[in-house]
Amino acid sequence: MDPLITANFFKDLPALETARLRLRRFSLADLDNVFEYSSDEQVAQFTSWAAHVTPEVSRAFIQRAIDRAAEGQPSPWAIELKATTKVIGMAGLSQLEMAFFRADLFYALHRQFWGQGFAAEAARAVIDCGFKHLELNRIQAECLPENPASERVMQKVGMSFEGILREYTFFKGHFDTLKIYAILRKEWAG
Repeated sequence: MDPLITANFFKDLPALETARLRLRRFSLADLDNVFEYSSDEQVAQFTSWAAHVTPEVSRAFIQRAIDRAAEGQPSPWAIELKATTKVIGMAGLSQLEMAFFRADLFYALHRQFWGQGFAAEAARAVIDCGFKHLELNRIQAECLPENPASERVMQKVGMSFEGILREYTFFKGHFDTLKIYAILRKEWAG
């Protein structure tokens, strides 16, 4: 895919609609909601980022997302609950390698909304967008073996388990082993 098309996609990041959610650009008006879920140690425990200790950390995250989109770089969607317009998490694509038509899926959700299918609903919308609009061939996601809830999300959205990546990443002061899942365009039911 043409890098200019990809840059324009992120500059004009489209809102994605599902039955219960709207995935949209982040705004500084989301600060209180973002800090609420991002400061929760239980939410952050399985992510590559540390729990936000002050609203300023959340503000910096939001500003980076806004700036990255303006530069045409991959940036996350805010997951907004349609019923209340509350931002309950984020989802997106990272490690976008357009020359190879692949990307990594990520998501994080407010603990109050765990176990209700919201993460899978948001993940499915991002996967659909990646295959339809970015013409990806492969979307993968990783999780820590200690995070079976994230693994269930990957399974619900049609991803297949591909293996274990031993001590694949280094964050929060130690090496971590990850489970990797993926879905290919030909397996996608979009």
